[in-house]
Amino acid sequence: MNKKDIGYRLKSFIKAQGLTQSAIGMQMGKTQSEISEMISGRRRFEPLATFLCDKYGASMDYFITGEEHNLSDIIANNNIGENGLSHDDKVRLLDKLESLYERHQVILKTISDATKESDDILKEIATINKLLIVGTQI
Repeated sequence: MNKKDIGYRLKSFIKAQGLTQSAIGMQMGKTQSEISEMISGRRRFEPLATFLCDKYGASMDYFITGEEHNLSDIIANNNIGENGLSHDDKVRLLDKLESLYERHQVILKTISDATKESDDILKEIATINKLLIVGTQI
């Protein structure tokens, strides 16, 4: 997890919404300088990222990895070809994915840097995402 890249995505998202660091700070009860420090990596970015996700519909995946993940929509709308997974496999994987995202959110709220557990969860999320898109029997 590269703090510089995360900061760039946070800053770009704020700008794309037509907002300023000061405006976000006021909404969060923080100063512009605290927001700037979150963006630059001198403070934990998680409170800012979580706020932007909750308030503006941003994606934590995007802030952390630079990629959007809307797998539920892809699968539900059948926008992918046959991937070798049964409906039950897909449901099971989506349930597991949701559980992993919830666990990961808890970790992000309580720590400033990625821990071993956080990295393992992200790897498992990526593996499940690949299985759902590319497909392979488990």
